[in-house]
Amino acid sequence: MKSFKFLEHDIKELEERKLAILLPFYVLKLRKQTVSDKTSKRRAELAIEMKTIVDELVEMADRAEASGLVSEADKRIVLDHMERLYRELFAQYTEFKEGDVMLQDKILTYSEEAELRGIKKGKAEGKAEKAFDVARKLLARGMTLLEVAEIAELPIDKLQTLVPQ
Repeated sequence: MKSFKFLEHDIKELEERKLAILLPFYVLKLRKQTVSDKTSKRRAELAIEMKTIVDELVEMADRAEASGLVSEADKRIVLDHMERLYRELFAQYTEFKEGDVMLQDKILTYSEEAELRGIKKGKAEGKAEKAFDVARKLLARGMTLLEVAEIAELPIDKLQTLVPQ
C-alpha cells in the first residue's frame, strides 16, 4: 500500500479528496523551516506564508461545511485543533503571533455565529410552537381551518395535522 504524505499536497487537492479532517495537521507544513531558519527576517516571511495557509484552510473548512462534508460542530472542532496545534508549534516565535491571534479570532467568530444561529432557531421554534398552541385552541372552539390559518399565520397543510380524522 502506498503512503499518502498529505503535506506534499496542496490544500485544493486535499479538498478534492475530501480530506478536511486533516486540516489541523496542515500547519505542520512550515514547522521544520521555522525551527531551522534562525533569522527573524526569514521567520517573518514564513509567518506571512503561514497566514496565507491558515486563510486557505479556514476557507476550505467553510466549503466543507457548506457542502455537507462536515457539520458545523465538526468544523469548529477542526479549527479548534488547528489553532491549538498552531499555538503549540509557533507560540515561541514572535513573528507568528499575528497568525495565532487571527486564528483565535476566526474560531471565536464561528462560535459566536453558531450560538446566534442556535438562539434564532430556538426563537423560531418557540414562535411556531406558540402558533400551533393558539391554532389548537381556535380549532377546539369550532373555527374553520381557513380562519385559524389566517389568525395563527400558519399554512393550512400544517394545520390539517391538528384536525382529528
